[in-house]
Amino acid sequence: QWIPAAMIVLAVTNVPQVAGAQSIGVEPLSSGEIQTVRNLADRKNPENLLRSDAQLRLLIKQAHTFSPLLRELNYAVEAAEQDINVAKGARAPQVTIRGSSTMVTGGIPTANRASGLPYFGVNAAMTVYDFGRIDSTVKNREARKDAAGARYEQQANQVAIETTTVCLEYTKRRALLSAVEDYSQTVQKLVDMLTKVVEADPGRKAELVQAKSRLLQSQQSRESERSGVEQFRIRLNRLIGPDNAFM
Repeated sequence: QWIPAAMIVLAVTNVPQVAGAQSIGVEPLSSGEIQTVRNLADRKNPENLLRSDAQLRLLIKQAHTFSPLLRELNYAVEAAEQDINVAKGARAPQVTIRGSSTMVTGGIPTANRASGLPYFGVNAAMTVYDFGRIDSTVKNREARKDAAGARYEQQANQVAIETTTVCLEYTKRRALLSAVEDYSQTVQKLVDMLTKVVEADPGRKAELVQAKSRLLQSQQSRESERSGVEQFRIRLNRLIGPDNAFM
């Protein structure tokens, strides 16, 4: 997948507000479209640039959704919000309802019965002035919520940057692999041609040896690039989760 550097910068600078591909007016890519190899010759096409931007935004959103640490921090923000509500609830009236009745014990357990009228009572209490204790508690818990939100945003940015970096490197490695494979095929054709030439002109055997050496080097480079592509594919899959994995 070809991701232009300009689109990557645009996506990272808007990480906290990522809301999927709909935010830029295009339909989100399906999992099959995400795994489709782009034609590198068309990377300057405006439509492809727009789709690349949408694809990167979708990858970042998937990484945010999958990240265990982000989920944990999100729960911390929600818990802090509930703590604020509890602190504010201390201002509300506290109502207590009580009830009782007198039981007369008989000779056997089933002979127990109520004696007299049951008693019910309702008590209501409300804090009139607490010397600022509730306000201080609310402010303290609001500060905790802000701190939790800041940690979440910081981690979200880190996930987005890591996803973007790995995606960019994955794209670069695939482009290099494509170039190396083309070069290796070209050298293979040269070797095949020189093999036939040497059969008719043995004096050009040295050229064939040099061509075979270049072929071995290109094959070694190809395997190295394949290993790099696989390495970054695995890293990208670990970021976005198995449900969205690149095959």
